[in-house]
Amino acid sequence: MKKKTLLLLTDWFVPGFRAGGPIRSSVNFAYAMCDHYRVYVLTGDRDLGDSIPYPGVQAGQWTDFDEGIRVFYLPQEQASYGELKAIIRDLNPEFLYLNSMYSKVFAIFPLLLRWRRQIPGEIVLAPRGMLNPSALRFKSLKKRVFLSLVRIFGLARKIRWHATNREEAQAIRAVFPLAHIGVAPNFPNLTQTEFRSMQKEPGTVRLFYLSRILPIKNLLSLLRALQKVAVRVDLTIAGPIEDQSYWQQCLQLAKSFSQNIRIVICGELHYRQIPQLLHNHHFFVLPTLGENFGHAIFEAFLAGRPVIISDRTPWRNLSAEGIGWDLPLEQPDRWVETIGKAAALDQEKFDQMAHRAWEFAAHFLASQEELKEKYFELFS
Repeated sequence: MKKKTLLLLTDWFVPGFRAGGPIRSSVNFAYAMCDHYRVYVLTGDRDLGDSIPYPGVQAGQWTDFDEGIRVFYLPQEQASYGELKAIIRDLNPEFLYLNSMYSKVFAIFPLLLRWRRQIPGEIVLAPRGMLNPSALRFKSLKKRVFLSLVRIFGLARKIRWHATNREEAQAIRAVFPLAHIGVAPNFPNLTQTEFRSMQKEPGTVRLFYLSRILPIKNLLSLLRALQKVAVRVDLTIAGPIEDQSYWQQCLQLAKSFSQNIRIVICGELHYRQIPQLLHNHHFFVLPTLGENFGHAIFEAFLAGRPVIISDRTPWRNLSAEGIGWDLPLEQPDRWVETIGKAAALDQEKFDQMAHRAWEFAAHFLASQEELKEKYFELFS
């Protein structure tokens, strides 16, 4: 039987890496679905924040990315409503999967084209947490325009919505009560290496923060907690700076640290660098205001590293699992106490937590065939 064509539209794709989770979601999705669909990816020709295209990438045409996956890197100067219509109509896909909410080219244009019946295919929209209350707090003009258009044109009822968990489904329905919603977690990175430990002495801990630098990722609250920590902490901060004013606040606070707190700033990382850095630290830490999946959190588990994160992600009850802690942001003293607990671990207890984290990821990967069935329901 001939495979149906599935077109993924997303602002960034490999070789990009600065956008973090959205890129990993797109790549993992393409690989997971290419055995069952003819997968095409329509994306931008440059990475987040870049003024020049990817080097060595053939833009403006369909190219083979891997077996069963083709990619069209759309030149920025050609990213128009008419050009998008021509590409989609020529491909004639059965399904369009929009991997964002507010992208003018890769979300708003396709929705308007579909509303005007100028392109074929059913649309599935993944808001990627952008309708969660924590994200709606930061409403820009672009967000308000998008939400108004969806309401005015009745688009919420004419497309399918992809929520990655029940909480996100509730958030979507709170904004669009008549939305047709399917729930399926993101596809994770499917590659796991052998378990590796690292030396752990009581009284000291190495923490790894990996995320974009902007208010919703909440690095500032972690730094405030560290001001009150008495144990030795080495904190590595990695990720692209998207809010310079916020980053300056973080740097100013870091200047007040006592000698027991050491900060290493790595800046942005290519995804291939992440596993080694995880292996060089004891805990991954992320006090985020909200994640609809949290790829970096799962990659910590893949690497066999427990985590210290907020309770605003799908990864909950971690203490009961013995793989870390998910803590309320409203109780900063809990963060101070927990960092102290992490530092107090000896080698044996740390190895137990680390190996449980690795096993947790292995069990999660074993359930991926069942996860695919949920996606087949979305695209049917």
